[in-house]
Amino acid sequence: MGRLTSLAVAATALSSTSTTAVAFTVPSSPAARWSWSSPPSFPSFSSSSGKTASPTALASAVAEPEAVPEISPLMAAFAADSLARDLMDKGALVPAIAAFTEAVKHQPAPERYLRLGLALEENGEPRRAIEAYESVLQLSNDPELDHDVNLKLAHVWADDLGDTTRAIELADAALSVPGFKDSPSAFDRKAVFLAAEGRADEAIALWDAALERTNDVDTRFFRAVAREGTGNPQGAAADLAAVPADQKWMVDSWNYVMAHPPQDPLRGWNRLFSGTYTFLADALAAARPDGVVAEFGVFHGKSIRLLAEMVGPQTPIDGFDTFEGIPEVGTGAGAGVNSSLSLPPTRGLPTSATNPLGLGRRGCWRLHGRGPGAGSSG
Repeated sequence: MGRLTSLAVAATALSSTSTTAVAFTVPSSPAARWSWSSPPSFPSFSSSSGKTASPTALASAVAEPEAVPEISPLMAAFAADSLARDLMDKGALVPAIAAFTEAVKHQPAPERYLRLGLALEENGEPRRAIEAYESVLQLSNDPELDHDVNLKLAHVWADDLGDTTRAIELADAALSVPGFKDSPSAFDRKAVFLAAEGRADEAIALWDAALERTNDVDTRFFRAVAREGTGNPQGAAADLAAVPADQKWMVDSWNYVMAHPPQDPLRGWNRLFSGTYTFLADALAAARPDGVVAEFGVFHGKSIRLLAEMVGPQTPIDGFDTFEGIPEVGTGAGAGVNSSLSLPPTRGLPTSATNPLGLGRRGCWRLHGRGPGAGSSG
C-alpha cells in the first residue's frame, strides 16, 4: 500500500490507549515534498505545504482515500516501524505487532522482521515469531545476524515449544555460519539444550570450550549445575566459587535446590535446563486435577498464553497482576517503581479474558484455555 494506513492504525491505537499523543503533518497536496523531522523514537512529518492532523484525524482521513497522499513504500515502512517500536516500549504489544506487520509489507527488510519476531515472541506467539525469524534468514546477507537469529530460533523452539532436538539443530546452524565455528554463545546454548536432554558429558565438553573463550558467569554456573548432577561436586564448587559477589543470588538459588532435591527421578537435574514450556507442563502435571490454574505476575501475558495452549478449551486460567508494579517491602518505594517504564503499561487483553473480580484492566485476567493449535487472541 502507498497510503498512510499503517500510520492510521498505530495512531488510532495510541489515541485509544491514552499514551502520548502524536501529531502528523498531512500535505494538502499529493505533490507536496515530505521531509523527516528529528525525534529519534517517533516519526513526525513536515511539509512546506502541509497541515497538522491529530492521530484521530489522520485515522479518519484514511476513510477518505482522496484525502491521503501517496508516499513511498520506504517512507511508509519507516513510519510504521518507528511507531511500532514506540508502542512496544510502552508495552502495547498488540498494536505494535500490527504496525511491525505493516512495516514489513512495505519493506521486507531483515531488521524489520527481526523486530516483528521479538514482539511476537514476547507476546506469547512463538510460531508466528518463528516465521518472522525465518524471514530474517531468507533476506539477510549478514553472517553475524544469521548467527544471532539461528540462536534466537533455537531459544524459541526450546523455551516456548519444548523441542530441544530442533533447538540443537539450530545451534549447529549458528556454528556453521562462516566466522562463528567457535562461537562461545552457540556452544553455551547448544550445551543447555543437550543438558536438558540428559546428555551431560556432551554439554560439559561444550561449556569447557566456551569458557576457554569467555568468562561468562551464566556459562560457568550452568557447568556447575551439570557437574553437580553428574557426580563432580568439587568441580561444581570451583565454578560456584568463581561467581562474582554481586551475582551470588545464583549460588543461593542453587543451594536451595540442593537442599530440596526432586523426588521424581523423571524430573532430575537435567530438568533444571528445561525451558518455560517444559516447566509449565511439569507444573500442570503436578497440580491437582480439580485445582485452579493461576499465574501471579502476568506482565505481557506470554506464559499465560502458553498455559492456555496446554489446558483444555473449557479450563479457565486466572492471572493476577497490578500492572502498576508492587511496592518493594522494606524500601519505602511506592507502587509503580517495578512496572515497565515505571508506568502502567498498555496491554491488549485476550478476547476471551473477563474480569470476575471487578478490578479493571490492572487487577485480574480470567482467560479461558484454548486447545492445541488455536491462535493467540492477545
